[in-house]
Amino acid sequence: MGTEVVLDDNLGQCAEISVKDTGIGIDPADHQVIFEKLFQLGKVEFHSSSRINYKGGGPGLGLAIATGIVKAHQGKIWVESVGHNEATFPGSTFFIRIPLVK
Repeated sequence: MGTEVVLDDNLGQCAEISVKDTGIGIDPADHQVIFEKLFQLGKVEFHSSSRINYKGGGPGLGLAIATGIVKAHQGKIWVESVGHNEATFPGSTFFIRIPLVK
């Protein structure tokens, strides 16, 4: 996880926050749709809320809510992940940029 000040071509000077996980990753084809309200990846029958066997499966609201908050601040949010792999756990990095007030 990190925070830094960056210059964005469209937004100007921004605070950028990044959060990296070590999970199973996200297929690049799904990078945009995961931010849509009520969207869930994978098969619902594989979702679990066990403390030791978790494969996602929330209600599909968290990233949609985060997107709404970021957009309300004229920022942007996105994810970078090389892909989904349950054997090698490539992880994902989520980024948020919020313009700084001058």
